[in-house]
Amino acid sequence: MKRISVTMLAVCIYIGALLGGQSAFAVAANNINVRNYGAVGNGLTDDTAAINAAFATCASGDSVYFPPGTYLVKAPSAGTESIIHFNKTNITIFGDGAGVSTIKVANSCPTYKWVLGPTADSTNLSGLKIYGLTFDHNIANNAITNEAEIVAWPEYSCGCYVGSNLYFHDLQITNASSFINIIAADWSGTTDNVTVDNVRADHIGDDPNHIEHDASIININGNHLTVTNCNFSCNTAGLPGGSTAFEIHGSNILCQYNTITNAEDYEGVLVRVQNVKVVPFNTDPTVPVTGGSFRVVALPAMADTILVSSLGNTYPDYTPVIGTVLNVTGVLNIDTDVPRILPRSSADIVDGTAGVPSSNSTPSKITFSVGPSPARIATVRFALPRQADVDLSVFDLSGRKIVTLAKGSMPAKAYEYKWNGSGAGAGVYFVRLRVGSETYNLRTVSLK
Repeated sequence: MKRISVTMLAVCIYIGALLGGQSAFAVAANNINVRNYGAVGNGLTDDTAAINAAFATCASGDSVYFPPGTYLVKAPSAGTESIIHFNKTNITIFGDGAGVSTIKVANSCPTYKWVLGPTADSTNLSGLKIYGLTFDHNIANNAITNEAEIVAWPEYSCGCYVGSNLYFHDLQITNASSFINIIAADWSGTTDNVTVDNVRADHIGDDPNHIEHDASIININGNHLTVTNCNFSCNTAGLPGGSTAFEIHGSNILCQYNTITNAEDYEGVLVRVQNVKVVPFNTDPTVPVTGGSFRVVALPAMADTILVSSLGNTYPDYTPVIGTVLNVTGVLNIDTDVPRILPRSSADIVDGTAGVPSSNSTPSKITFSVGPSPARIATVRFALPRQADVDLSVFDLSGRKIVTLAKGSMPAKAYEYKWNGSGAGAGVYFVRLRVGSETYNLRTVSLK
């Protein structure tokens, strides 16, 4: 078991500076009971239409109540944005407690993005509060067929892309694919004041096909972020699944009293430290690295250091140079007094002055990433282990090419391009990388 208890205030995980019941909460005067709109909650009847009818009556400041029961929901067609959807601010959604009031995805459900979420990615849901519910994704009867499927339609439990003052409490996420289950991530960085407390995630990643994918159970981005008293059981020990329990980006972060069990090597807290300088590993100023690990210190110079460690020799092609300024992404480990960052590969170690993978990192294989998402400007990175003919282009959902970012014969090294999708309009796009006869596709969401 990995128990993580760490307080991060102004550390930005961009750690730039350093690393119950209905009566439990006050609810709005207009308390909308989903059963009054025909929801049955017997675990057999499809309650999707009735629940959406209840949400359709919501005005800003209303609350929606799920009495005890299991409410079966199903996407009407493949590629559904939100099975249960709404578009008003200051909405409170609650039940009588996790394990008592349950929203369950029906068998053979078509692909979807959210179980409970916004009408559109750009919908502002500021003031959203969700508590006292279980989200059961029923993964045994909704198996993932490949990684591309879960990337395109990630099956979030609840949350939003745009909004501040968000509160998630006393929730259970179960039988899920482990892509991202609670998300509050306006990647423009304007999200403020997000609290995730007392969330239990169990049987996560127990997809019958055990598809490995880069994912987080909780993903939040912004300022004044709190994740406390959460318990994550990532998947059956030793089997592939999502790679991260929770991922937090921003500043003024409190992350404490969270427990992670049945984790793979890289299931933990994914963080990014920015503007850090490689310093001598010990008192000998000429020794930058020992045993696959090296130390960095935040700038401006501080006494505390961060240990960047190789777990299983994951970045054998990176050699640290004392004095180099870096941005390092990796899984946070605090088993010792010294915070330890575990990069997933050498691509996670980036030259902080240029914003590109470190020049002394020679790619050992093709890598490809797009992020952040959603965002107005996405960063596209790829690395070539050999010279090859490359075509890097962006397409909309209809297959229409929006732009070609790079094309031609390119030497072996790492590359980075920026795509400003605001001109193309808000929506979902695919970035396609062709390297010789190989083709890779990644999904990104553009904001206006």
